[in-house]
Amino acid sequence: MAVQLDYSKFLTDSGFAGSLGITVECAECGHCILSMKIKEEHLNPLGKAHGGVTFSLLDTAAGIASEIKEDGIQRLVSINGNIHYLHPVSVGTLKAEGRIIKDGTKTAVAEARAFGEDGIEYALATFDLFYI
Repeated sequence: MAVQLDYSKFLTDSGFAGSLGITVECAECGHCILSMKIKEEHLNPLGKAHGGVTFSLLDTAAGIASEIKEDGIQRLVSINGNIHYLHPVSVGTLKAEGRIIKDGTKTAVAEARAFGEDGIEYALATFDLFYI
């Protein structure tokens, strides 16, 4: 039986991810969908979302997708991340889909993709994660 958890309180209480306004739409073993409203305070001087905001959303998606196991939660931390910014992000809702690519005993590899309300893929990232 797959584990499905309510991550809403976890993100609200987590400090950083909660402060960005990241919300969970779906979280299950190996996969999750998050969303975030890009607001004025997330913009850089060029009027586009700061790259760190997009990276944080994708990092959170990859982490949640990787830590949910069939038999519970295995906490982890990111040890490496690589992002490709495909298009600049403006104000609006950004969704992130995270999925695990390779699950090992000590580490995992995951990917996350960011999509806008317009269906455009704005960023793609891969992460190496370490189970603690």
